[in-house]
Amino acid sequence: MLIVGIAAILLACGQTAGRADNLLDNLSSPLGFALSIGNPFGGAFSFGASDDGSTWVTSPNRPRIRIEGTPEGIRLDSITPDTTTPTAGSPVTFTLVFNRGVENFDSLDDLTATTTDVLLLGIGAINTTDNITFTVPVFAHPDAGQESGSYTLELKLPSNVTGLFSGPPAEATATSASVTVLKDPAPPTVLRLTPAATTLASGAQTSFRLVFSKPMQNVDVSDLIFSASTSVLGGTATNFATINAGRYSFDTTSATIVDGASSGSFTYSVDLFSDINDLDGNALGATLTSPVVTVNATAYQVWAFDKGLPAGEGSGKFDDPNDNGLINWGEYIHDFDPLAASNPGRFRLYAAPLPTDRFFTVTLPVLDGTTYTSITGGRLRAAIPFDNNGVIELIAPSINLTDFTAAPVTVEEVVPAISGSVPGLPDLDPLPAGWSYRTFRITSPISTSGGGFLRFEVFDDSGGS
Repeated sequence: MLIVGIAAILLACGQTAGRADNLLDNLSSPLGFALSIGNPFGGAFSFGASDDGSTWVTSPNRPRIRIEGTPEGIRLDSITPDTTTPTAGSPVTFTLVFNRGVENFDSLDDLTATTTDVLLLGIGAINTTDNITFTVPVFAHPDAGQESGSYTLELKLPSNVTGLFSGPPAEATATSASVTVLKDPAPPTVLRLTPAATTLASGAQTSFRLVFSKPMQNVDVSDLIFSASTSVLGGTATNFATINAGRYSFDTTSATIVDGASSGSFTYSVDLFSDINDLDGNALGATLTSPVVTVNATAYQVWAFDKGLPAGEGSGKFDDPNDNGLINWGEYIHDFDPLAASNPGRFRLYAAPLPTDRFFTVTLPVLDGTTYTSITGGRLRAAIPFDNNGVIELIAPSINLTDFTAAPVTVEEVVPAISGSVPGLPDLDPLPAGWSYRTFRITSPISTSGGGFLRFEVFDDSGGS
């Protein structure tokens, strides 16, 4: 027959009921226990206790029988700081020991502090390896104008802390020894003033991270010193924000290289003589200058500089200093001379035999990376790479010089380009790196259309065309 009950098992093994009660008392464990006892009649019996206080009994080839018990209540037995006289801002690590394994312990929700003339800067994340003993760092600072302050820490009741797997919430707490936080006489310093990027293209912006050695007060954008070369416009600080008491961030406005310059740079530093100070009232003791942020001219600006366009008036993308009807951006796309009236060595008209009839073609330089797509009206629209800023180019065909949007002819690109020597025509000029000759033609042969015209138009796209 199946024997039910711890006392009965122990009696069957030559023990007494009193011994059974005593053994259960001695086997109380924070994480549960299990024990096997030999049976003089053969086989073995086993019994144990789980974390929720219940016990169980088994015998050979029999199911386990559960005997309910009373869970042991959760209590915090001790909470001990690793120091009771920290300097302001230095962490104090508290060790908390519970009477048995627990879960649902959160340092922010389940701990409470009693403070006197002290500001708690933060309670860090808890750490444990056995769910009984926990450590947690705490940061504090004396109130403004105070030489010191103190606080104690304890488990908040009621709390979310419960026993592992089951059981009621914690029912008893402990209070730490009083921790006296002393004012820190050392002056703060700037640890880091770091840009997110140290190389920018003209017109771009970046952000900075500012970190002090201690928690600070009175820090704002007016405490920054901006230094830039004369070729840089913009780059000034904006969106200054506090991350926490010792860490800050800010963005820069767009940094632009003035026309005629190839590059420039800027830096930031913190004003050593500003009104900022730490929470103890100590003035800034040392500052530093950020890494240099280099701003490079755009591809267009480099081209304009190489072509001799003067800085300022006449060198903008929409200027036309040679008054030939093609803005500087169009001159740039085709590597024409923006100061010359014409570019005979970069432009060739040719009635090309392709393949059995002759077609009107135009060969000219085009910025590498530019692609052309057919659109309405038989036209081609360019997708211009790099810093186009909304500028587009349209190539439109016509047979009468008046209708360039609905002509009975279309334009297409000839691949490969007709850029080699052509009998009776001068050779094209060699091109610098970054440009290649491309050829475009009216798709109707000259014998049908009688000729034709191509218009290259570059303008600001204010909604598409």
